[in-house]
Amino acid sequence: MNVPVRYDFSVNLNPLGIPAAVRRYLENESVADAQRYPDRQCGKLREMLAQTYGLAKEQILCGSGASALLSAAVQAVRPEKALITAPSFSGYAYALRTAGTRAEYCPLLREEDFAFSERILQAIENRPEIVILCSPNNPVGNLIPQPLLRRIADACEEQGTLLLLDECFLPFVSDEKAATFLSEINARPHLLVLRAFTKEYAMPGLRLGWLAGRDTDLLARIAAQMPEWSVSSIAQEAGIRALSEKEYGRRAWPLLDAERSYLREELAGLGCRVYPSDANFLMFSAQPGLKEKMLARGILIRSCADFEGLTDGDYRIAVRTHEENEILIRTLMRVI
Repeated sequence: MNVPVRYDFSVNLNPLGIPAAVRRYLENESVADAQRYPDRQCGKLREMLAQTYGLAKEQILCGSGASALLSAAVQAVRPEKALITAPSFSGYAYALRTAGTRAEYCPLLREEDFAFSERILQAIENRPEIVILCSPNNPVGNLIPQPLLRRIADACEEQGTLLLLDECFLPFVSDEKAATFLSEINARPHLLVLRAFTKEYAMPGLRLGWLAGRDTDLLARIAAQMPEWSVSSIAQEAGIRALSEKEYGRRAWPLLDAERSYLREELAGLGCRVYPSDANFLMFSAQPGLKEKMLARGILIRSCADFEGLTDGDYRIAVRTHEENEILIRTLMRVI
């Protein structure tokens, strides 16, 4: 008998839920916008993103989610060889595979808590045409240290390698301004930074992401790989309203910091190995088969067995509200 999922810890969304301004728009105004064609250039949304992040409007490209932009970027570049880390988001390998690109993996080691290391610099010496990195990394949640990230970006610039940096989970880092590489856009023509509204604003069903880069010709080539009407009117308007809620993201930081610490301590107390995370999720190692045992009790956690470099005993959980997190821990106590 299938048990319905009561608590989904497998998706890493903002625990605050959809911003109030977005919810009001979807409930009261979106029907009217569904009856008109969208702005193909996403002009108003790009202007607001530019103002919010200190960029030029021309440096921003919007698309139907980060995955669509990632695929379009790879298709536009058509590299023969790419460098990605393992473990990391499986969508990178998928996008490369569909473009016929050979992916080379730089392993992140379990004995080092899957931390980023100078091995990436050594791998870049093999001259990949594109390097795709995620900070904070998914599924581990750890940031690339800024000194190392700068060295990586310098190495890519020196040999003309495109660096695509996925910052989709960076809004959950309390010191986001210090950690983001968006401020490096003007100085680095071989840098692209990928962001999305999906996780930050808890609206994955609307499919809205954006890409920033100095090379406007490259952005135009990427845009040419996407459908002509790639971002719906509703998604654009929802994005504009999400950006208008200036304090929304900041409200999540205290909750995430407190609850991440709570979950880390409780999981460790259950004998799990918990890996360092700066994001809104945690990865831990425990016994194989834990996902199925939790699912039988109505709680869904993410098995990481399908990530390159991970095994059946590796899991990822979202950081949610304290009440939900307590339910998760109490249930884990019964099955571990």
